[in-house]
Amino acid sequence: MTQVATQSKPVEHFSVAGAFSGAYEPLAESALYDFLVRCEGKFRQRGYYGKFCHILQSSGTSKSRTMVELSRKGLIVLYMKIGSDNKANEFPPGDEFPTAILTKNVEDITFAEYADRCVALFTAIFHVLKGYLSERGLTREEVIGDWSSEMLTFGGLKRANLFALMNQEYQTVLKRIQEIRLSKGVSHTYGNVKELGPQLVGEYIMTKAYDALLSTTQVLDAYTRKPQLVIVLDEAQKLRQCSAKYCASSILCRVVSALSNHQPIASIWTALVSSSSRIVDPPPAPRVYSGMHISSPGNLIFPPFSALSWDQHALPPGSVQVENVGQFDHMVRFGRPLWQSLIESGLSPMEVLSRAREKICHGKEFDASDFDQALALLGQRFLLNIYFGAYDSKRFIDKAISGHLRVCIRTTEDRTRTETSYPSEPFLSFAVAQLLYTTPVGKNTPYAIETALVSLEKAVKGNVDFTVRQRPLPSVITAQDQLPDCEPISVESYFETMFGKASLAHVDKGCLDGWYINFSHWVGMSERVEFGESHIIERMQEWLWLLWTRTSAIQCCPDHPAFDKVIPMYKPDIGEYSFILIASEAGAVSSLATITNISSQNADLPPNKNFYIAVLADLGVESGSVEVSIKQEADINVARIYAPGIGVQPYGFMKATSSMATCLRRILSSHDKETEAERRGTDVANYGASCDPRHMNWK
Repeated sequence: MTQVATQSKPVEHFSVAGAFSGAYEPLAESALYDFLVRCEGKFRQRGYYGKFCHILQSSGTSKSRTMVELSRKGLIVLYMKIGSDNKANEFPPGDEFPTAILTKNVEDITFAEYADRCVALFTAIFHVLKGYLSERGLTREEVIGDWSSEMLTFGGLKRANLFALMNQEYQTVLKRIQEIRLSKGVSHTYGNVKELGPQLVGEYIMTKAYDALLSTTQVLDAYTRKPQLVIVLDEAQKLRQCSAKYCASSILCRVVSALSNHQPIASIWTALVSSSSRIVDPPPAPRVYSGMHISSPGNLIFPPFSALSWDQHALPPGSVQVENVGQFDHMVRFGRPLWQSLIESGLSPMEVLSRAREKICHGKEFDASDFDQALALLGQRFLLNIYFGAYDSKRFIDKAISGHLRVCIRTTEDRTRTETSYPSEPFLSFAVAQLLYTTPVGKNTPYAIETALVSLEKAVKGNVDFTVRQRPLPSVITAQDQLPDCEPISVESYFETMFGKASLAHVDKGCLDGWYINFSHWVGMSERVEFGESHIIERMQEWLWLLWTRTSAIQCCPDHPAFDKVIPMYKPDIGEYSFILIASEAGAVSSLATITNISSQNADLPPNKNFYIAVLADLGVESGSVEVSIKQEADINVARIYAPGIGVQPYGFMKATSSMATCLRRILSSHDKETEAERRGTDVANYGASCDPRHMNWK
């Protein structure tokens, strides 16, 4: 018989406890609530397997806090965390009651015995909840308020007593299930989920407890689509313990499925919270039992929920002076809530920086020869995407979310594709830059790029930032210090570093005076740069100001005309913004003749009254010297820079790491060369794709 502790671990000093005591900006819990309401409607209309919701997101995104705050929506939240033996400082602390039942000695018991544990667990939960909800004699709102204050206070005595009662009930129910199994001669040696049969051993006991819980009609409404009870299992990736006999999470979902399809179908959900996408497996094909008129559950599974709050602690635009936006205490607030929560919990800026480095490397020292680490760091720094369908791409995505802070944006309804990215997070970009470009790790950067070639999106046009701003990291960073990769630098210094001082020797550099850039990372656009029809100049200035405030630069959508990258520039003397427009070409023939096409007018943008810079990076041609000209165009000074090829010429900064150029050229030419027969076969199938004869003449 499984023995479990009777209370949760006591709360001591936890470095992440501030995530639960700090201010909370409501949003994610409302999105999750709406998601559950929508899923409830779908479940009642279509053939879904069970009412379990997978909360999928990377570390530090307030998954646990969101589950606790879900109680704001007027429902009972039973939060349970599957703990670890080696996490003394975890918060919320692990709960030993569910941890022992669902994860301990799993390899020593059979498939059927684990199913008995799950049935007994849910039965015990329903029995104890029934007692709690029915003895109060209060209104629904008062009962839910009491529950939230008593049972969502981690380390509290009432929460510990609740789990002690559940443990006692669990032991009683498990013993009864085992007696039923013996009395009916039902084997313990089932080999897979199909052999659990149309009804679980002990299922009648479980559903009877479920019915009794629903009888507390003053609190639970069995006939509404609004969620009434959510049973949360946090750190659910620990349920992926798969032995040769079975997978624990599959059995748990089978038990939830039995509850979900029991009449009446109440809005009671089980939430599996994790940073791993491999939690819920599709159900097996139903087994047919002749002569038994028992409805079998469906095969559909709901996609994961990932819409957790971003920028939870970010200050409103304008809260910090333009010249000081790169300060640590401003940058650390953007992105996932974890970084600011660590500060509020008492960690120093240097300690938070160290934690960020560890987390993106999955708790390890950075090793440039480690493929997954290299892909994570380069993906975050250079906005590299993982090409769907590439060899092992799904494994890379799964590992990036669970171990390297990559963010899950959404999952398709059929759960076959997961869209991921590294959204705007300047503090994390700074941490990554220090890993990539500081001695001695910087020497390994070219190899890190090379190891990442296999799964990078083949169309690299505009996807790589070649301007590596290597600055020494101060021995100590304070809250008021400007982060080296986020502080303003002059445009003149930027181009002298990028192309070499000689590149600007023969031009009038007066136009560059007073202009600064501060971008620390790229962000991707999914739509064209547009500002509507009114106040377009003011709206463009505001857009550039917001990009500057976040120390970000833009990677345009793939079909954007005239240019594909925008770097904001700022001139303090006049308090106005302009930009550097960059177009990248990867063809083997020179594109110099098109450099004059790089302008805001050709992209249907508002006229820019300030000096701006247009850069054409002609990456596919032979390397050569950079060409710079500054001329007046329509009464505006415009600097046009042509950079042919990849190498020390034109990119002077590569002199220190010349092998980087070789690796970058490999990225451009990494796609396989098609034979004439392969090319012709593809062209014929794409009839009408262009006016070219290869797409029009089928013979």
